[in-house]
Amino acid sequence: MIYVEGRKNSRVYILSALVLAVLSLSLGFAAFSAVLNISSSAGVRISGPAFGVVFSSSGESYQTNPVVPTKSSDDVTTTNATIDNTTTPTLNNVTATFNRPGQTVTYNLYVYNQGNLKAYINSITFKGDKTCSAVNGDNTKYVDAACDAIKMSVKIGDTTVMQTLGNINEPLAKKQFKPLTITLTYDSEGTYSDEAFNVAFPSIYLDCETTPEITKYVVTTTSLSVNANNLSEVNLRDTPDQAMADWQDIIGTPGETRPFYLKLILSTGTTRNKIKEYYVEFVVTQEMANADSGMTAGTYALIGGNYNFDREALIRAFGSSNCHDQDACFICNGGSGDGLSARSCTGGYASAGGYATYEYCALNSSGNSYCYYSK
Repeated sequence: MIYVEGRKNSRVYILSALVLAVLSLSLGFAAFSAVLNISSSAGVRISGPAFGVVFSSSGESYQTNPVVPTKSSDDVTTTNATIDNTTTPTLNNVTATFNRPGQTVTYNLYVYNQGNLKAYINSITFKGDKTCSAVNGDNTKYVDAACDAIKMSVKIGDTTVMQTLGNINEPLAKKQFKPLTITLTYDSEGTYSDEAFNVAFPSIYLDCETTPEITKYVVTTTSLSVNANNLSEVNLRDTPDQAMADWQDIIGTPGETRPFYLKLILSTGTTRNKIKEYYVEFVVTQEMANADSGMTAGTYALIGGNYNFDREALIRAFGSSNCHDQDACFICNGGSGDGLSARSCTGGYASAGGYATYEYCALNSSGNSYCYYSK
């Protein structure tokens, strides 16, 4: 709850509490309100013994010291926030007293994944609208104008929001600290109000998934790009060998396999299936390395979105003598006859395949991953 006195004293009171809770594998923030009833979240608990996402006052080691806010000027009054991770992780006592427009109070802390599973913060959701109401009287003209100047933002990692935003997919690896910033602002262009008024922010939730990563391997037909919506339509395999064996059915030649395929890292939480990461992988067999002294046996991955990473992987696989720059791509060819070929381009495209048989698997900057063949 924010209490704003009349213009005479021009004081704004911000009393709020932030609760980080877990329910059905999600993180949640309780409403900002001076009359916030923390017991309203009594039924919210951390789900699963390995979840372990909590607040930390430090980004180097797990600590629950008071969080000292940063204020824009000395005449802003604040309190230190306190962390309580004993049951539902909670940040209490986020408060400030403003006396003029242009002032801010910022609380910097961390979300810490002390569990054993990688988590993803998928979205930040504002559960409703900010509301303002006059304390005395019915004159809301200046109340409405001043209300617009009271703002709150939440920043997680590099993402800052003041309204609902989805598809963030902010990763939080096990044992990782992620900066969390809460900012309360009285906008510098804000209007003073001659009427005291209250401001209440809605509940805010950081929705996340934290499930074991599932690695699958696949080759596809020419008309099908793998995405989160059609995972049930492709043959997801548990091993690379199983995926490569599927080539014999695709190209219609029993016993014929190909040493390239797609590798998918999946998160299959309660809310949706999601391809978190995808790669083109290819195998340089020992036979290939024996036939071409520049090549080194092993399994190699191309990610498309990191040209320098892919370039180094290609050089390790093929040897620099088998690679060359062409336009915006780095292309490598090895072996003879139906030899292996792979490339990565600065625009995000990457592929691996046979340069004579014209069969390959690829991914591009738009997020499509697929395999192609020509009969």
